[in-house]
Amino acid sequence: MSQAHAESDLQQLVEGYCVRMFAVLMSGVMGSLWDYKTRITVQQDPSLTASVNTVVVLEQILDQVLPLLQVGKKEDEFQHSLPSNSTKVMQQLIDFNGESDQKEMLDTAITVTTRTASTTSLVTVSPSITGSISSKQSQIVKQGWLEKSGQFSFSRSKTRRFTLLDSGHFYFEKNDDKVPIDLANVNAITKSGSSDLIVSTTERVWTFKCKTQNERDEWFHSLSTVQSITFTTECEDCK
Repeated sequence: MSQAHAESDLQQLVEGYCVRMFAVLMSGVMGSLWDYKTRITVQQDPSLTASVNTVVVLEQILDQVLPLLQVGKKEDEFQHSLPSNSTKVMQQLIDFNGESDQKEMLDTAITVTTRTASTTSLVTVSPSITGSISSKQSQIVKQGWLEKSGQFSFSRSKTRRFTLLDSGHFYFEKNDDKVPIDLANVNAITKSGSSDLIVSTTERVWTFKCKTQNERDEWFHSLSTVQSITFTTECEDCK
């Protein structure tokens, strides 16, 4: 994996953690826990017993939620656990305090939390010390129309819409199908003439004609960048 891809994967991983951590903060669990511990240790709140009970409940909830931040935890587990635990927090605070403003605040927090959790997509990381990404949501590196040569010498060239993903998968659209080109078996990617690009695989030599030399150079750079990726999964986007 190239350094550029490794840095990109790390950035996505960090962003995923930040979104999950924000969702935890919005649930009110950590803020409420700090508030009640402050009452007990500093303010000597008269409702000491209730506060102690609340702290115990909040700590139990954190024990359930925080492990979901770890690498590889499934997103559906996080989505299910956080909103349900936020509801427990709200109910505990209402039972002990009866504060309507607290209920309104946590109602809002739960709504935001549920929405945030449902749109969060954290990459799954393999346990390898190399930190290589085994699965993540694919992003489009380059997309456009290319004229491809036919499979046989007597076949006509046809213009198709091609898509290159950062996962290393490369395919073109044919009717309603997506036909993959296996970059894992590429022997060479070369430029030819003023606007042609040749991709040689173990199975076939693909010749692509671009509209301009600049477009050809962009495809060459993009394909060369992702071609070295080791494939561990099938191209889900090609199905």
